[in-house]
Amino acid sequence: MGRRDSLFRTLRSNPKAKFVTRVVQFGSEPLFDAVLSPGQLAEQVLDAKKSLSGLGIPITVSELAYGYQERGGAQDVLDAIDVINIHMLPFFAQMASTGKSFHNPSDPHSENLPRIHIRRG
Repeated sequence: MGRRDSLFRTLRSNPKAKFVTRVVQFGSEPLFDAVLSPGQLAEQVLDAKKSLSGLGIPITVSELAYGYQERGGAQDVLDAIDVINIHMLPFFAQMASTGKSFHNPSDPHSENLPRIHIRRG
């Protein structure tokens, strides 16, 4: 049994889980790292939602905007998750010391990124 399965088992067995757990987030930028395809990640999200369906806890993934953008927007993942996390710390930009300095001309990933559009039902 993996860590995620252990967490889900704990959440299902704890009567207070639905009152104290605001969101379940899993993954570690799997699209950005090309570890999973958008379809595989969406399937994992839907499996997690099914596993925790009686608790009403929102499900999301840890992913960078660039990960979605590099995978064509990964609309199937965006449709599957309940909430979008916003990672506001520019920790990938080595020269960033403030949010304003994140847009560094020498970093091709930090400027002119397309916007992600979310379609809902």
